Amino acid sequence: MEEDLKPWELYSLDGAEEPETLDTMKGFFTRYRAIRGKATNFAYTHDALQRSWCSFIRRWNAARREGLSFTSWLEDREGNRSNHAIGELRERVYSASGESATCTL
Repeated sequence: MEEDLKPWELYSLDGAEEPETLDTMKGFFTRYRAIRGKATNFAYTHDALQRSWCSFIRRWNAARREGLSFTSWLEDREGNRSNHAIGELRERVYSASGESATCTL
């Protein structure tokens, strides 16, 4: 079961179909994690990041197989996230009302 979740090492491109450079893929991975509200820093265990990397590679491959651009898919998801983000919504509401977005209690 563990092998199914983590078939590749963290930052390995072995499982990726037609990958970009490693640096580019790491950039996509950081953005992929961000749309899920997660970072890629050391607050997460190596194991958790490896599982997420493998999930990212699976998503990359699925987009390729479907003839889709992963970058377009990612940008679409980022747009959806910003449209539904509470912080940005709060900023838009306060902006429209002419008030400051700083909360005072």
